[in-house]
Amino acid sequence: MIGALIAGIVFLSDCAPESRLSINAWDISTDGLADTVLAGEPQGAFDSVTVLPLDNTITGIPLWAVHSSGMVNWDTNPMSDHFLAIFTWEDFSWIELDRITMVDESIDYMFNNGVRQEFITDDLIWLTVEGGIGAHSAAYVLLTFDGEHLEIRFSSSHCRPAFAWLENLPVDSLPDLLLDYSDPYVFFYASGVIKPDIRIQRWDNHDMQMVAMNLQKLPLATESFLNEPVNRAVEFAEAGLWLQAFTAIGEVLPLPDTVSDLEKWIIGWNEALILQNLEIGESSVECGYPLLGYVFYGDYQASIDIMKQYAPGEIFCVESPLIQGTVAQGWETQLADYLISCTESALEVEPEFAAAFYLHGWALYLSGQSISQIVDDVKKAVRFDPSEPLYALSEKYLTE
Repeated sequence: MIGALIAGIVFLSDCAPESRLSINAWDISTDGLADTVLAGEPQGAFDSVTVLPLDNTITGIPLWAVHSSGMVNWDTNPMSDHFLAIFTWEDFSWIELDRITMVDESIDYMFNNGVRQEFITDDLIWLTVEGGIGAHSAAYVLLTFDGEHLEIRFSSSHCRPAFAWLENLPVDSLPDLLLDYSDPYVFFYASGVIKPDIRIQRWDNHDMQMVAMNLQKLPLATESFLNEPVNRAVEFAEAGLWLQAFTAIGEVLPLPDTVSDLEKWIIGWNEALILQNLEIGESSVECGYPLLGYVFYGDYQASIDIMKQYAPGEIFCVESPLIQGTVAQGWETQLADYLISCTESALEVEPEFAAAFYLHGWALYLSGQSISQIVDDVKKAVRFDPSEPLYALSEKYLTE
C-alpha cells in the first residue's frame, strides 16, 4: 500500500457497495490521480507514474491501473521497487483497491506503456507488465485482478526484450502465452546467431493457474498410424531437429475424425511447439553464422552444402575459411561445443545420420581431439552416405 495514505485516497472497504456506479473509466478525467499517487511515494523514487483506464469485465465500477514509470532511483534508502496498483473513483475520492510491488522481478526500468490490459477470460481482468533489466534484459509479468486482489500468474525474465507475448493458438479457445527463450549468446550478443527455444504456457481455467505445455508422446494404446510418427516427431524435437520433427508430425495431419479428444490435444500442442520453434529457427538461419544456424534448425544437409564449397584441406585447417572472417572467428571452442552437443543429440535419434557424423568429426577437429577419433566419424559418414563426395574426399585427405 502507499505508505501513509494522503487525503483523497481511501479504501473501498470503507465505502458502501450501493454507492458504486456503472461508469466507463475512459470517460472520467484522471487529472490529479498520477500526482496524488506519486506524492504518496518517497521523494524522487520514480520519474513518474502512468495511469491506464481499464475495461472492467467483472463489475460496473470504473477501474484504472496505475504504475510507476522510468528508472528506479538507486540513491533512495530504502530503494523503492516498481509497483502496479488498481484504483477506482467513488464519492469524489480515488480509492486504491490493491497493489503489487515488483520485488522478485527486479525491474530496473518501466516504460510509460509498460502495462497493458489483455483479454483472456471475462471473469478476471488481465494485465501484462514489461520492464527493463540492465542493459538489454527484460522482465515479463502476467497478472489478474478479481475485483479485490491483484495476483501474479506468471513472471519471468530473459536476456532479450519482447521475449513474451500472447497469441491465439488453434489448440485451445483462449490466448496462450508464448515465451521466446532462444539463446542469443551462442557466440556474443550481437553475433546474430540464435539457438531456438520457444515455450508455451496456457491458462487452465479449472485449476486457475498457468500451465507449461511440453512435448508429449502419445499413450501406448494409441493406434500405430498415429503413435509412430507423432512420437518420432517428439524425439526429433527434443534433439533440436525441428525440421525433421515438423515433417514427422505432418504425416498424420490433418487428423481424421476417429482420433480421440485426448490424442488431438497432445498432437495439437506438439505441433504448436514444433511449429513455433521451426519458425524461429527458419528466420535465423541466414543470420550471423548459417553453418551453425542450420544445425540449430535441423537442416544438417544445408550445413554440409556450405562446407562443400571448400576442399577438405580448407575445412580441416587451423585457419579454415569456414571460420576466418566470420562471427565464429575467435569462438572456435564454443562452435565446437555446440556442434558436438547438437550432433550427439541428433545421433541418439538417428544413429545412421551421416551429416551429423561428419559435423561431429569437424567439431572434434576444432576442439583438438585425436585424428583417429575424427577419422572414425568421417568414415561413418562415408558408410551411411557413400553418395556424398565430400565425405569420401575428407576421409582420403585425413588418412593420407
